[in-house]
Amino acid sequence: MQTPTSEIQSLLQGSLDSKNPEELAPLAELLAQQAREARLAHPAASVFLGLEIRFLELAANYARSLKNAGREAALIETLAALVPDHQRATAYLLRAAACYATAGRPEDADRIYRQVTDADSDLGAKLTAGIGSAAIRIDHEQNPEQSLAIVEGLIDQARTAGLKALHLRLALVRTRFFIQMGRPDAAADSIRIADELGDECPDSEYRLLVKAVAAHVWSRQGKFREALRAVDGVLKAGADDTHWTEIQEHAGCVFANCGLHSKAREIFETTMHRYHEAGDRFGKARLELYLARLLIDEGRWREARVPLSLAASEFKALGREHWLGFTAPANVEILMGKGDWDGAERELRTARNLLSVKTSRLHTYAVHEMAGDLHRHAGRHADALREYNQSREVARDAGLMREAARGALNCAHVHFALGRLATAETQAVLSISLLGEDWRFRLVEYVEAKAALARIHLKRGHFIDARQATLDALEAADELNLLDQENAPRAEVLINDLRRLEDLVGPAGGSEVTD
Repeated sequence: MQTPTSEIQSLLQGSLDSKNPEELAPLAELLAQQAREARLAHPAASVFLGLEIRFLELAANYARSLKNAGREAALIETLAALVPDHQRATAYLLRAAACYATAGRPEDADRIYRQVTDADSDLGAKLTAGIGSAAIRIDHEQNPEQSLAIVEGLIDQARTAGLKALHLRLALVRTRFFIQMGRPDAAADSIRIADELGDECPDSEYRLLVKAVAAHVWSRQGKFREALRAVDGVLKAGADDTHWTEIQEHAGCVFANCGLHSKAREIFETTMHRYHEAGDRFGKARLELYLARLLIDEGRWREARVPLSLAASEFKALGREHWLGFTAPANVEILMGKGDWDGAERELRTARNLLSVKTSRLHTYAVHEMAGDLHRHAGRHADALREYNQSREVARDAGLMREAARGALNCAHVHFALGRLATAETQAVLSISLLGEDWRFRLVEYVEAKAALARIHLKRGHFIDARQATLDALEAADELNLLDQENAPRAEVLINDLRRLEDLVGPAGGSEVTD
């Protein structure tokens, strides 16, 4: 005759043995609860602990299949408290923390990371937890500079201990921080270290990711040939890579930075779908922001509102304060594009005071540029010049050469409007030189700078120079397929300007042009 204890054990074990995993998974959490009750009622029967652990593992994996990261995290955290093996418990805690982060619960994720950091004696586990905690703080805090100091301290520990794989992961975290903060020169130094570590760790699962991040950095620096060559190699080699979705995100950013919007949009949409399938709301929100940025760059203001609003809502819901701050400058740009100058000025005042904007060179550049646009629209040319000059210098100091070129071009426009033609020409030439050889036939900014230079030459009566600048602009526009993008407002305005310039610099020799 079976005892009550053996009867419960038989029922639970029978459920485990008789059902296939697909049938058992939806019932696993309920069976874990029954095993827990049996364990508490019969503490001497250790078999119930093993059954509870097994059912919890099945329940956690089922939650993962449903993309319920919050539920998976809670189940895994419970598991960590039950398993007797310390190393296994630590692995569960790290998994639970990662799931809490995915679920938009940064406080719970950070709590567990700190638990591992405080309690674990293994340096590798401490550093892994430190990486997770620092990454959360970088994404969630408005001012992530303190998190960078933490990462630097962890890097020192990993280097001293000779833990090259962890040192590599930390170097990647640091590089992504510098990209996020609009500091490509610092990012280039950091990714160089990561690349060297990747060569020393040939079996590292991060090697392809390092190559993708390096390409992203180079694209921000204007090293287009290197960036596109590298990202092409990564995309051909990495379809089965552990970090494939993140690799694709960086690849899309490379194409966007190189002015290849169609390729960027295709990759962003595919990657956003992958993040959605994985239940990664933060990843999906980042891609919404990137897509909004493409539309803004094309002058599609109304279309950009939808992905930007979706991104902002998710960042707010997930507590990603730093990324939420990044949506503010984009919102100002949309308002200006739609002609709501008063609304843009109000929003810009708010954006300028956000720590996430102040600590990012890229967004500091953007608010100076937009302030210049507002002053220029209102006819306050001196104020506009001051802001444009600041935008150019902020960008140049950070190694943001595309943005620095835009700053110089904006200065050229203001000087042209004021009749300072020699200074306008100097700024237009500076804009072209900042873009450099790699950028020609890649960016619409090059076409705009050549068109501005043609207008300046016409105004000064230098018709041969004006004709050459116009031909250069038309050649670059053809390379960019701008003539096939007349549905993009920014391209349409530029095309009309080029056609007018073409008429003015024709065989007749030229005529007066006004702003």
